[in-house]
Amino acid sequence: MKNRKGFTLIELIVVIAILGILALFLVPSFMGYAKDAKQSVCESNMTSIQRAYHFQMAKQEKDEERDFLDKVMNNEFDDFSTAPKCPSGGIYYIINTGEEAGQSVFQVVCSEHSNVLGKIPTQILNQMIHFNQNVRDMDVTSDEFKKYYELYKESVEKAGGTAKNIGMFQSYVLNNNDELRNYLQYINGGSWPTLQVNGQTLYVQPYIDSHRSNSSGDIIIYASPNGNGNWNTNYIYDSNTGKWWTGKKSFSVSDKSFDQVKEKMQEYGWSEVSNPQDMVITGQIVMP
Repeated sequence: MKNRKGFTLIELIVVIAILGILALFLVPSFMGYAKDAKQSVCESNMTSIQRAYHFQMAKQEKDEERDFLDKVMNNEFDDFSTAPKCPSGGIYYIINTGEEAGQSVFQVVCSEHSNVLGKIPTQILNQMIHFNQNVRDMDVTSDEFKKYYELYKESVEKAGGTAKNIGMFQSYVLNNNDELRNYLQYINGGSWPTLQVNGQTLYVQPYIDSHRSNSSGDIIIYASPNGNGNWNTNYIYDSNTGKWWTGKKSFSVSDKSFDQVKEKMQEYGWSEVSNPQDMVITGQIVMP
């Protein structure tokens, strides 16, 4: 009868320890490969979406970027075999990166794989534009309009105010900065996203130039230590360039068009943020 010799307890412990050490090195590598693969897929998606978007813009002779992107994303024009999706669950949206040869230039970006400093401000801007367009163009007798009104009413009452009746909702709210801010803050969970910079907590929020008879209607995204109606700021987001601007001397964005804001930034010697890696922005925006 042959002797059967198995592993001793010590040998098993040594083998398990070696396997554990190997896992410590290999698992992060595998996770890194998976993450890189997802990013590569996402970047390929963004390139494809951008091409399809520009093709359809030219074909359909459209110049409005935001709602039109949704149609491309939902594959309404059959540009893709299946509608492209970020493998990490990111949201695709579009930003205006400036002008080239007199034409606006738009770039498709992803909430998971693109510059996060521009994600939340752009979402806030798109959210307010989307709300304005929908309320302005909607049939006031429709169920969808009534849903918008109920959300608006809840938001104003939550802030301790008195909501306008549904008959005044359409004309009043679209030209009232406080009401729009109440609504936007309410549907996003009751608080503004935060921007951490130089040890300071700032609140990223919108201001719409709407109070004057010659108001521009421009929406200005800025960050302030106060999230409850103080319009003074040292940080302003330029959606045309996707950059944050800052300066030592703060000023109020109240009753100013974005052109007037840019003039003020120039007057006070503001400049683009030179160290965006030191800025951390967090928050959750309910996309339209």
